[in-house]
Amino acid sequence: MAESYTGFLRTKGHDIVDEDGKKFYPIGFGVGGAIYPEGYMWQMFGGPVNEQKTCEGPSYMYAKLVELAGEEAAKNFWDAYRANWCSETDIASFAEWGANHIRLPLTYKTFMTPEGEWIEEGFAEIQKFVDWCKKYGLYVILDLHAAPGGQNPWHFCDALGEALLWTQPEQYWPLTITVWKEIARRYKDEPFVLGYDLLNEPLLPGGHGINELWEIQELITKAIREIDQNHIVFIEGDVYATIFRNVSVFDSNMAFSYHLYRYNGPNVTKADIQPYLDLRNRTNCPLWNGETGDHHAGWWNNDLELHKQFNIGIAMWTHKKIVTSNQPYVVELAAGFDKVIAFETGRGSKIDSKLAEDAMMRQAEAMKSENCLFQPLFLKGFGWIEKKN
Repeated sequence: MAESYTGFLRTKGHDIVDEDGKKFYPIGFGVGGAIYPEGYMWQMFGGPVNEQKTCEGPSYMYAKLVELAGEEAAKNFWDAYRANWCSETDIASFAEWGANHIRLPLTYKTFMTPEGEWIEEGFAEIQKFVDWCKKYGLYVILDLHAAPGGQNPWHFCDALGEALLWTQPEQYWPLTITVWKEIARRYKDEPFVLGYDLLNEPLLPGGHGINELWEIQELITKAIREIDQNHIVFIEGDVYATIFRNVSVFDSNMAFSYHLYRYNGPNVTKADIQPYLDLRNRTNCPLWNGETGDHHAGWWNNDLELHKQFNIGIAMWTHKKIVTSNQPYVVELAAGFDKVIAFETGRGSKIDSKLAEDAMMRQAEAMKSENCLFQPLFLKGFGWIEKKN
């Protein structure tokens, strides 16, 4: 179980503290796939829209499942996947392992219609995770992973090859601000919400300057502050949360969030995080590495220890994937689901709808953590292995 803290967490110099001034060090998981999937987590590599990134977003994936197996089967599978991918059991496990927060990725499409109406079922899904985290003593960072229009052109913000947030700001900036105002309205009084991660991994297209990124995040923050003066706002940089050129402090309760990956590369060193240490020293704001990992256990534990050494909060991305082994749980590829993947990604022909439905439901069952391969070496840095021994 995580340590006990009181009241709303806030920033104070380089630290995050509670209302009594007690320091809080964020260590946890970004629960990728908890509410909507990313194709690469399901081995769905391919597709005609995001060819450069070689996989597609959830809207495309769901539409292809409907085409393959029908609306009812697709919905049944989607509901089963969301129930099984990250359940109350998973949240309880995070707390037992020594985590103290989750980063919950959101897509506006789950709680806002194309006409701008709120979808209460989508907000209920968010609330479910908040309630579970409260029960087990974890904080939640609400992460707008997929903003209206898309803050980058790729599958992980459910875009269709163009970052419309930047190319059509007159339409999508007001929508994004509206989304955050509604989130703030609903969670302004919830102390187990640690804060708001405003825009996941932005990527400004050619011809757009980095000041646009700071401008919209400042506008979002001002809109939030009209409603909510309690929660930390986390500001991400350009080029997938790596570049913070020309940024300044525009709120008294803000932190900077960067992402750091080294796919198949060497261990992270102080030189890799030095630009962010310089940012912290210049702004006197806390740092939080909101996404890192996707590498073997030794790399992750080195990464975690380095961040602890320099007082930088950290969240592993993510706790579970199909086949891929760079996280605590590995989901088995269920019999027949390879044919579903092949159709989804344009590499295989359409199969019988009943065979597809059966394979989909087998895969959903395989997504339960109790049915996964568990890799406890990823938990060494959380202190869980030592505690168990």
